Amino acid sequence: MNSSRGFKSVPALLAEIQVDFNGRLAYAVVNRHGALNHYGSCFSFYWAAVHMVAEWALDVAINPTALVVRTRPNAVWNHYFRNIEAFLAYSQSDTFRARHFIIGQENASPRLQSDYMLLTTARVYASDIAVPLQHGIYSSSNISHDSRDLFEQMGLMNGWGYGLSMGIGAYRLAKNDTVCVCVSGGVTCDSPSCFSFIVQAPSAMYHLREMERVSPGAFEFHPSRPHRIPGVLS
Repeated sequence: MNSSRGFKSVPALLAEIQVDFNGRLAYAVVNRHGALNHYGSCFSFYWAAVHMVAEWALDVAINPTALVVRTRPNAVWNHYFRNIEAFLAYSQSDTFRARHFIIGQENASPRLQSDYMLLTTARVYASDIAVPLQHGIYSSSNISHDSRDLFEQMGLMNGWGYGLSMGIGAYRLAKNDTVCVCVSGGVTCDSPSCFSFIVQAPSAMYHLREMERVSPGAFEFHPSRPHRIPGVLS
């Protein structure tokens, strides 16, 4: 958000910014109390909510291969995706890896993680982040306690851009344990939720307090050869 607009209430500021997008900006304003007011614990709600807001705003089925860039209003880009068409073409290949593929980032200095930038498709964001968080934490659906735990872990690990690369997902993969689950139960369905394949991006943007005005750089997307997950069709 541009500080030159002055100090305004969040609804008023977002309504003004919406004009910049010719009205094509959907948003929700949340009063932050309890867990929602704490870094880390608030993300499960926010990461699920952005998907729900998109569904509500469009009121139609979202194109499953539509590009999703989850970022933050206090982040400024200083890199660009030179061949984003290659990423979109890959996401439409409908292989198992393409259906569960996320570009994230994990950098220690400056401190940049996937809560600042995450790139994927609408299909992956729904199946591997939003749906697991909704059913693992917020849903009243009749699923087992173990499935709820798995959904919650999956949504958080994918949302952080860890997926199968590190943390719980990598641990389960190493043990040849379940890395996919269906809302209906079991691991076999048309659209399972899975710990995602993660590709690390370079520092695609900086927090405003860390921003340096530099000329944009570019990086290319070259998907590696798909590999198989034990017990899962590729």
